[in-house]
This record gives sequence, structure tokens and C-alpha cells, in this order.
Amino acid sequence: MLNIPSPGTIASYRKGLYHVHETTTEWRVHLDRRDPKVHPVWHLIDDAPLLLMIGGTFRALFMDVRARNTKEELDEQKTTWRMLLLLGFALTVTGIFIGLDPFAFFEGIVLIVIPLVVVAAGVSILIRGSLFGRRSRATWSRILLGVGIIAIGASLMLLPGELTAGLIFLLLASWTFSSGIVSIKRLSRGRGGVPEGFFRILGIGILSLLLAGAILFAPDAMITILVEIVALIIILLGIVLIGDGLFLKRRMQRGGAGA
Repeated sequence: MLNIPSPGTIASYRKGLYHVHETTTEWRVHLDRRDPKVHPVWHLIDDAPLLLMIGGTFRALFMDVRARNTKEELDEQKTTWRMLLLLGFALTVTGIFIGLDPFAFFEGIVLIVIPLVVVAAGVSILIRGSLFGRRSRATWSRILLGVGIIAIGASLMLLPGELTAGLIFLLLASWTFSSGIVSIKRLSRGRGGVPEGFFRILGIGILSLLLAGAILFAPDAMITILVEIVALIIILLGIVLIGDGLFLKRRMQRGGAGA
């Protein structure tokens, strides 16, 4: 379900190393280096560095210009233009407030959101591994894994916020540092062995190492930077929804005038 954002993508499919992005006009197929079902951690490190995910999100928001058809837009649009405008405005305002006080937002993420997400993930695994899920997956190992993840989420609620934040930054630093090492190591194959682009991978590797160092040695500054990035993404998403709402309003008015 999760993948690096790509302009125009409306669905994503995986089978082994094959990864397909579906758009309204074409299929984009590429090979991952790691199967996320078999090696989820290595997939994050090698195929989805943090910098690439951030860059992909901004690229998708800036470059995603969807071809629209008037009849399809009016027939398939289930949300009115007023709701799009309201949601877009709410997201924009939310992003502005997050950007004005990044530390309060980060504290809420650390103390509330992350523990709840971990608990929810554990509950999902537990249900799928129990008799209430598909019987083919009713294994003790999956049940124990679910219980363990729920316990971790509950523990995060009881830990001091500083300790939880430290663990999060340690994970982020490990992720970006590992991505940097793997990226630079791939350059030893020469330009022919790096189809994504030699200098692109070199840049990702160097910037990932720098980001890992900054996370470890300047955590307060990185909290501000990362939260401001999240705020900017939310604002951009709000602006996109406002634009979609205005576009739909104009199309509906034209359709009504034509009738």
C-alpha cells in the first residue's frame, strides 16, 4: 500500500521485486532491489531512503497535473466542490499552525500518535493471526508478534517523551545512515551498474549521511526542519484540494450553463 509518491499514480501493485504504478494513461514498471514482504527493513534502506520519500512527495505535489474529462469529473466526483474547498482550507490552516509551533506538534506525535499507531498495528496483526482472521494465517507466531507489538505501543505511552523522541531519532538516524552507506557502496559497480543515475545515487548517499549526522548531533534543529517539511507538505496538499474544488466548481457551472 505504501510507496514513494509518483506524479499521476492512482494505484500501486507489487509482486516480488516487481513494482507497478498505475496512472490514467500508462503502467510504470520497475524492479525493486529488495522484496518488502521478505526484507522490509532492507527495502526501506535500499529502495526507499528517507530523502527519496520526502523528495518524491514534493515532486508529486508540484508536478501531478491530472488530465480531466468534464463528464467523468461530474459523474465520478462524489465530494462536492464546497467540501473540497473546506478540507483544503482546513489542511492549509493546520499546516500553518504546525509550522508556527513545531515542537508542540512533535510532542503530540511522540506522546499520542506514534503509540496509538503501534498499538493499532499490533491489533491488526493479532486479528489476522487469530481465529477471527483467515484460518490459514492463524499461527501462534503471528499472535505472539501482535501481542508483542501491542505491548511495545503501551510501553511507549508510559515512557518519558524525551526517551521516546530519542528512540525515534535513533531509528531515523540508523535508517538514513544505512541508506547512505548502501547508496555509496553501489557506486563501486561504476556508472553501468547504477541505472538510476550515478550522480543521483551519489547525492542521495552523501545527503543521507549528512542527515544522519545532523539528526544525532543537532536533534533540536532537525525537529524544526522535519516538522516544517511536514507542515509544508500539508499546506501544499491543502492548496491542491482548494484548486481541485475551484476547478470542479467551474466545470459544474459550465455544465449547468451548457444544459
